[in-house]
This record gives sequence, C-alpha cells and structure tokens, in this order.
Amino acid sequence: MKIITNNPQVLKLAARWRALSASEQKTLSWGAAILLPALIYALLWQPAFIAVGKLQKNLPPLRAQLAQMKIQSDEFQTLRQHAQPAVLDGASLKKIVQNAATQQGWAAPAFVLELTEQNDVRFIAESVVFPRLLTFLRDLDATHHIRVGTISVSPSSAQGVVKISGTLTSGAEQ
Repeated sequence: MKIITNNPQVLKLAARWRALSASEQKTLSWGAAILLPALIYALLWQPAFIAVGKLQKNLPPLRAQLAQMKIQSDEFQTLRQHAQPAVLDGASLKKIVQNAATQQGWAAPAFVLELTEQNDVRFIAESVVFPRLLTFLRDLDATHHIRVGTISVSPSSAQGVVKISGTLTSGAEQ
C-alpha cells in the first residue's frame, strides 16, 4: 500500500502500521470494524434520534402559536384598514381613549396618551397583554369608530406581553 501525502503524522502512522505483524494488523482491523459502528451509533445516530424526538414534541405547539399569531395579525390589519366615519376632535378622542384604557385597567405611567398636532392620540405602553390590546382596539373601533393610524409592536420579556406605541385616529379623517 502506497501512501501519497506530505503530512509527517500520516507518514509516521503508516510506517508504524507497516512495522506491525500480519496478525497484529488483522486484530486491529477487526477491532476497528467492531468499534466503528459503535462509535457511529453513539456519536451520530443516537443524538440525531433524540433531537428528532424533541423536535416532534416541540413543533406542534410552536405551529399552533404561529397560527394564533397569524390570526391576531390578520385581525390587527382588519382593524387598521377598517375605516368608519366618526367626527371627533382631538380632545374628545383623547377622552374616549382614556376612558377605555381606564376600563382595561391601564393608567399612567404604564399607559401614556398624548394629543398630537393632527388631532390624533399617541399612545405608549411598556407592558400590555396582546389579546387584551386587540380587544381594546376592536372595542374602540366598534363603539366609537376610532381606529389605528400607526402602530409599533415589539415583544416584551414575558410571553404574550408586548411593548406598543402608535396613534389612534378618528375614522372620518382617513
């Protein structure tokens, strides 16, 4: 057997192999033939098999969570695009939103409302449960025709809780 390499470690190993007797080479070959499948099982197949089991266990809840998030996103877009006429000045708009926020249990400093120059209401909240936010916005749209003008939603450290900022506007202004 001729070895074509310049690696000194491989050349040293090949020289050592050639120095072994035929029975030693045969014993080492059999040992390698028995040890190699055991190593493949222990280092490759078994960890992969365990990982597949974990994925099969964790994937359905993640898919369900994704489906719920898509439904909520679609609802959010519907609320944002659903314009209904309403005639409200900025102060009235802020008062209605403030009353609705108070009914949800949201108050300053956790839920801040500001009147903008365009007679919109800017809202900022650091910690809001997302389904409650959707209910809040849906109720404002259904009862007062107040809808989302702009919104920014980012995840919070707690599951299902978000940080939000955006503007609410009268449906007639769109």
